Amino acid sequence: MDELQKESTPAPDRGEPAETEISWQAPESEHHERGPLWHLSSIVVAVLLVAISLWQQNFLFAIFVVIAWLVIYFSLDREPTIFSFTAGVRGLSVGPRRYPWPDFSSFSVTVGRSENLSHIHLYPSHSFSLSLVISVPNEQFAKIKNIFHNYLPEVEHEDTIFDTLIHLLRL
Repeated sequence: MDELQKESTPAPDRGEPAETEISWQAPESEHHERGPLWHLSSIVVAVLLVAISLWQQNFLFAIFVVIAWLVIYFSLDREPTIFSFTAGVRGLSVGPRRYPWPDFSSFSVTVGRSENLSHIHLYPSHSFSLSLVISVPNEQFAKIKNIFHNYLPEVEHEDTIFDTLIHLLRL
């Protein structure tokens, strides 16, 4: 499949101009190479947390730290899954899953954190839903962002502490 496909889709009978549909492929997340220092640091932090929790006699937290470290350590070295995305008049499709535009209230973008990928953050229109972050190849970013502008307002992106922490730790 081509990395980028454009095709015209007939507009609904509401006097609207013809819409554009765009498709692309991108990984679910960025894959970071982690050297020996990163691995050693993660072990040291996990051991310190376990030691503190045992000193505080909080055995449940010690078990949690060990399980969390094992999950993070062994899942981060796998290659990310490549997803197919399509954005057009019917909404956003991620693989077989379709999200209609009314499910989102707005979107924001983060550019420049990676040499290959930018990210579009979609904010839900329902208060109990999670935001959706999708990866976009930098070469196709402007075209894809224009499609999103047809359906949603863009807002300024504000990183949360969690976003900053994930970026700094290269998770």
